[in-house]
Amino acid sequence: GDYFVNNYRGSYTDVLPSLNLVYDLGGGHRFRLAAAKVMARPRMDDMRANMTPNYSNPCVTPPLPTACGPGGTVQVWSGSGGNPLLQPWRAKELNIAYEWYGGGATYFSVNGFYKWLDTYIYTRNIGTLTAPDNGKGGYVRGVEVSGALEFGKLTPMLDGFGVLGSVAYTDTSLNPTDSSINPVRIPGLSDWVYNVTGYFEKGGFQLRASYRHRSAFKGEVISLYTNLAYTEILPDDQLDAQIGYTF
Repeated sequence: GDYFVNNYRGSYTDVLPSLNLVYDLGGGHRFRLAAAKVMARPRMDDMRANMTPNYSNPCVTPPLPTACGPGGTVQVWSGSGGNPLLQPWRAKELNIAYEWYGGGATYFSVNGFYKWLDTYIYTRNIGTLTAPDNGKGGYVRGVEVSGALEFGKLTPMLDGFGVLGSVAYTDTSLNPTDSSINPVRIPGLSDWVYNVTGYFEKGGFQLRASYRHRSAFKGEVISLYTNLAYTEILPDDQLDAQIGYTF
């Protein structure tokens, strides 16, 4: 990227290598390794070249704060805006997985992942002004276990029955701010997500029931004047079922 803002020149050049390896052990057993350096450009609205002022005088309506007394200092002006000189998100990621394919719809997989975030875009407070800025990163890591089993492989009496599901846990540590010691939560990231589906498929009949759980996460929502805002999305449990027949 190469751009100019008020005679300031912003420039960056990134080389993004990636590697994907698969080792077949035979008998349906496989190891996978993936490594990459990745980047993502900032949001366009975060790069807007404007600053919006705001005036608020707390010394007008009682009860008055202590700062409104003699010798006090009251900040009545504030502002917020964008930062056209934002640098991209940059990260390095590693994935290691073991897979076993038992034939048909039967399989088992364990996947571990680790992502090093070199930078993180956050809202920075400079006095009474707020704007997005590049801060130090952290890690995102986790593990996922998934699989499926056709019960007909265990006994012919259960032919057509099966189950599949997965469970994933993700941990993160981000502290891009200047002084905060609390980890920053990534929007959309839940600690735990798991689901399980039971089914019967035979002779044209399809019966299926699915259950999913997702723990609480920081959600991005559209707020007043179509601005982006953040809110707490509570844990969610969902149960679905369906019956079908194919003619």
